[in-house]
Amino acid sequence: MSSARRAPAYHCASIVKEESSCPSPMCLSPPTFLSSLSATRLFLALLPIPRYDDRARAHTRRTREGQRGVPTLTRWFLKTAMLYFLCGFMLGGILLIAFGWKRRALFGVLQPVYWHLLVVGWLMQCIFGVAYWMFPPFSKDQPQRSETLGWLTYGALNVGLLLRAIVEPWHSLYPQAGIGWLLVPSAVLQVTAGWVFVVNTWGRIRGRRR
Repeated sequence: MSSARRAPAYHCASIVKEESSCPSPMCLSPPTFLSSLSATRLFLALLPIPRYDDRARAHTRRTREGQRGVPTLTRWFLKTAMLYFLCGFMLGGILLIAFGWKRRALFGVLQPVYWHLLVVGWLMQCIFGVAYWMFPPFSKDQPQRSETLGWLTYGALNVGLLLRAIVEPWHSLYPQAGIGWLLVPSAVLQVTAGWVFVVNTWGRIRGRRR
């Protein structure tokens, strides 16, 4: 009878011994486990947590949005190039009609104008506008370097191209009009536009600074 009463005590002692030797926190008694959990939370609360300044992030976002904006000069370049693109396509249709009607003289007169509208008016103007916008910035104060030189490029290129598109066929059809000399300033303006573009863009083409 006495041995039967001692068995539960021996069993409880073994359970306490196993709990004390268990390495897992879940094996601890409830008060001990809760105290260790609160200590862990206190330790995590004391750790330095990095805080990000919302104003700095907003400023960075606004700066990136401003850099993604298309400059005014680039918009003028691209929209003017699209107009030349449409005019070139219309003139191409006229050339096909003239070729079909055996109008060799009209075809020969308008063909140089057609190529100049597409190559200089559309292609070259797109290159100038996108390069003015997308090339690496020259400096923080002048990302596109000189805006004045950019507008000079735009004006010289378009005035020279329009002058040639009007004078060249007119002079070919009516040489007695005496306007052939206007082709000289037309060529000078287009060449000037190319050189001014190179001068304004050259300083933006450089390797990464170390």
